[in-house]
Parts: sequence; structure tokens; C-alpha cells
Amino acid sequence: MKTICKIILLASFFALLTLFANNCSDNHELNLNVTAVTQLNEPADDISVPLQSSASAAVYFEWEPAIAEDGEIVVYEVVFDREDGDFSNPVARIASDGKGLRTYASITHKQLNKIAAMMGIAASATGKYQWTVFSSKGVMGSKAAETRMIEVTRLAGFADIPAAVYVIGEGSESGSDFSQALKMRIIEEGEFETFTKLTAGQSYYFVDAISGTPKQYYIDGELLKENGTSMINQTGIYKITLDFNSGIAVYSKVNAVKWYHCNSDTKNLEIPYVGRGVWALNKHTMTAEDFGSEQTNPRYRFVMEYSDGTETVWGPANFNEDAMPGDTPAAAYFYAKEYTMADGVTPFVPKWKRNLPNGTSWIGYTYNMSLILQATTPYTHTLIETTPDDPDPDPGPNPAPTELYIMGEGSEGGSVLTQAVKMTSIEDGVFKMFTQLTAGQNYYFVDANIGTPKQYSTTAGVLNENGTSIVSETGIYKIVLNFIDNTAVYSKISAVKWFHCNTGNKALELPYTNRGVWALNDYTMTDENFVGGDNSKTNPRYRFVMEYSDGTETVWGPVNTNEDGTPNGDPAYFHAKEYMAADLVDLFPENERQFKPKWKRTQNNSVSWVGYTYDLSLILQADNSYTHTLIEK
Repeated sequence: MKTICKIILLASFFALLTLFANNCSDNHELNLNVTAVTQLNEPADDISVPLQSSASAAVYFEWEPAIAEDGEIVVYEVVFDREDGDFSNPVARIASDGKGLRTYASITHKQLNKIAAMMGIAASATGKYQWTVFSSKGVMGSKAAETRMIEVTRLAGFADIPAAVYVIGEGSESGSDFSQALKMRIIEEGEFETFTKLTAGQSYYFVDAISGTPKQYYIDGELLKENGTSMINQTGIYKITLDFNSGIAVYSKVNAVKWYHCNSDTKNLEIPYVGRGVWALNKHTMTAEDFGSEQTNPRYRFVMEYSDGTETVWGPANFNEDAMPGDTPAAAYFYAKEYTMADGVTPFVPKWKRNLPNGTSWIGYTYNMSLILQATTPYTHTLIETTPDDPDPDPGPNPAPTELYIMGEGSEGGSVLTQAVKMTSIEDGVFKMFTQLTAGQNYYFVDANIGTPKQYSTTAGVLNENGTSIVSETGIYKIVLNFIDNTAVYSKISAVKWFHCNTGNKALELPYTNRGVWALNDYTMTDENFVGGDNSKTNPRYRFVMEYSDGTETVWGPVNTNEDGTPNGDPAYFHAKEYMAADLVDLFPENERQFKPKWKRTQNNSVSWVGYTYDLSLILQADNSYTHTLIEK
């Protein structure tokens, strides 16, 4: 609607400017009298238009000219109202072509779709609305003597098309931190694409911004819908295409990306996926296995194999590129585009060439190579000659540290090194922590809290040496840093709640205190904590639930998944482990998931919780096993 209004305002301004210039200079009184349009020509009354998502699809509107009493210009608007409207308060106005000066207007299907949405016609539904033409000198318009009806079948998509789209959520590479959300590439207006890893059993979704209160979208089958989350059943690398014009989403699982030597028609060399739309292989020395009988021709490209058995070619954006890159190649030489056989692909076209003469064998040469499919830069690739002894082009923070801490003004550790908060090492090269981060203030990671430690930072889900990090939203975060694949995943935590298994009640929220601890002291249980389920106030089973900002939640229960005893004096009884939704599905039948995993309080099954006072906490710190307390007072 903003676009429509801007067009009208421009037209009105142009008309009034002309009127004032002509009339005021001659000292005439302003004459705004304009006749009404006497006849509408196109389109025919009651025309039916199945709207299309193509940007060029349009309906042509035309009418007979009106006459200005003073002989000056007339401004026209095509005006739309509901089927039973009288145009006293029309739903939409669109200026005619030529900034409102022509007696015709080419109105796109996307504009008509937006107007239909304003009329209340649902996506994919068919409905009618009226149209006519107003003629004026920019103000006080005259309505045409005729009105007509138009019937449209709306696109399945959205009236308001987002300008940007991002992927976020536990099932995505971004985690739940909006500042880490993965941006999708705009293919054309309303169409977005990304190549990314998705994790089975964990939710993810799409947003139109990474600050403020963004709109949220998800996939239901093949349909793109507002609000909600998505989940896939198979972990993998996916090409995702979202078309907001048609409301359709297409997922294509990528099995492999392979380097392809054109002359030998060989694609034995697979490039591993490293994250966020990048496949890379460093310091690979070419061998005879990478080629067929022909090992000297410089032509190469990449092949992308999909799980449905199809494959595409990634070659130069210039399909007929036939040059070598030269000693100082332009960045555009390496730009990449995806092609299918329908695009005219042959064994030798499209292709790039390495920067060595045709008679030189590839065997024995060492290369760093990559295919980079990200939204923030043109799709591109690298083929960089190196030696086995040269450092990697982007070594990241390897070798992995044995310890890791967080510090900086944006962290709970502050800027004093000895106060840095330690992370938990969950396996070699992988660290995790639960901590508060403050928006707009820097923080970073170090491998020691004494001496002169190495420093690390994260940027858009990637782990780097040196630098500092920042989040856009203050909150409690679960942070996982993986030095094996140089990734960083942030998940914002909304709440930790005590959960009574039999009632399914989780009304009791534990406040976050600091440094990975949620605690509630001197709390006396009430009836409100046991509403639901069988309303049992006596059953001793309990656990904790952690709710994340993306709408997902996890369970914190005993490390021993089958724990069924009561406290026995061993601290290990209280040790805690996080279970994802997929873990619960794998471990327990559906009818047991509300009750397992669980701890039990000391009192037996016949004693009510109500009236008992407890100190309770969930303690997720690196210096101790993850644990919890439930201490009767």
C-alpha cells in the first residue's frame, strides 16, 4: 500500500505543480473542475484472472479521456473497492501510467494480488471486487460514470513480500541467536534461496529481520506459512527455495559437491561441506585418481549431486567463459552459477581454466579449492595453488584449545582475566556453556585465565582467531563452540521451569542468578504447581524444562535415563543431562515420555508436595558435573 500511495502522491504533486505554474503566473483563479470519465474500455466487466507469480504478468486497464474545464492536464487513478462498496472509502488507488497522466494503466498481477488481500480474499481463493477510474486535477476527483467487476484467484503466497529472509532456530546452523541468523539470497522479488545444513528433530524457521519484532514463517508440506516452526526428518545439507509470490517452498537435499575435470569427464574428488553454504578442501595434492586418461587440460568445474539422483553443474556466471584467469584475475572470473542440462551444458561448457598451459599435468600440484554459496557475496569459488607445507588459507582457531573461557564487558566475567567464566569441554575441540550476554557490549573467548592467552571470537556462526563478538539482544544463551569445524551456535534461553511429571505442570519458573545457575530458594509448594494431568499432588517424579526463544524446549533429567530410585546420598544421583525432543523419541515410547527421564523426591508416593518448602536449582557450570538440587527446608 505504501508503494501505491507514493505513486498517487507523486502524480498529485506533479499535477498541482503544473496547475500553480500555469494559473498563478497568469493571475487566474484555480479551476479544479474536471468531467468524469464516461466509458471504461478494458478489461471487460466480470473478467476472471487467475493471478500468476511472474513479475511481468499484468492486466491492462483503459478508459476514455476526461476533460478539464480550463483545458489543462487531467490526472487519473484506477480505484478499487469491495464488491458491495460505493467508492466513498475505496480500498486501494493506483495512479495511471505516466505518473497519472495516461488514460491507461498496466497493473501487475502482484499488485492485484495485494489488493485482493486487502479486500479480505484469502490466499489461493477466488473473489471479486469493483474498479473504476477517478479523474481530477490532483484533488477533488470525479468518479467515472461506469464501474466494473473483476474476479481474481489469488496467489497462494503473501501480499506483503519480505525484503530479506533469514534462517534461524536450533535445527539450523544459526542456533537461536538472531545476530547469527543465516541470510538467504534474493533470486528475484519474493524469491529466496540458501544452501545450509539442517538437523533432524530440531525446529527452525524463517524471519524477515534480525532485530525488532520480525515476522516469522515456516514450511507445512510444500506450503510457506506465517508463524510456527519447521522440522525435517533427515539431517543433511539442503538447497531451500522460498517463493513468497506463490507460497511454495522447495527443499532439495544435496548429497555431494565434486570437483569435475572436463576433458576426462571425471568427478572423483569430493569437496566436504564446512558450514554456512561453503564447501572447501585445503592442501589437496592432485593424484591420478582425480582424473581419467586425460590429466593436462586446464578445464574444470563443479558438480552438485542431489539425493533424488539428479545433478547440476556449477560453472562461470559467464556461461561461455573460455579464458584463463591470468596473473591478476578479476573477482568476477570466479563467480559461479548453477546450470542444468536444459541450459545447454556440454562436457566442456561451462568451465573455468587453471592458470597453467594446456600441456601441464595436474598431477602433483596442490590446491586449496572451495565453492562458496552465500547471500552476502556473489556465488563464487576458489582454486588456489599452494604447497603441502603452506598454511591453510583460513586456518581458524586450530589446533583446538584444551580449555576455554569467556570474558569481556558483554559477558558475566567482565574484563578481568582471572574472573573469566570457564566453558565445559564436552568432547575434544567442542565447548559448551550457559551464560548471560549483554547486548551492545563486546565479549570474546580465551584459552587460559592467566598469562597471555590466545583469543577467539565468533562472527555469523563462524569461529575465528582474535577479534571480539557482540549480540544484539541481552539474554541467557547456550553457546556451543566447535573447533573441529570452526562453528559457533548460540541458542537464547527464555526460561527454566520445574516440571511435575504426573500433572505435566511447569508453572514454577526458576530465575537465572548468574554463571550458569538457575535457583529458587525458600519456595513453598502450592496447589498451582500441580494443576493438570491427573492433578496428583503426591507423585514424587519431577525434572526441569528449558524453553528456548525459538519455541523449542528441552528436558533436563538424570544422566541415567532409566533412573527410578530416590536420593541415596550419592551426589551423582542429582547429576543432570539435557535431552532434545529427538532424544526422547529415541529413548522412550510415547506413553512414557511425560514420566521419563525423572528424579524423585525422598517422600513416598502418598505424601503431598503442597506445603513443603524447598531450595531448588539447576547448576550448569564447567567446574562441576551439571547437576541440580531439591533441598527440603
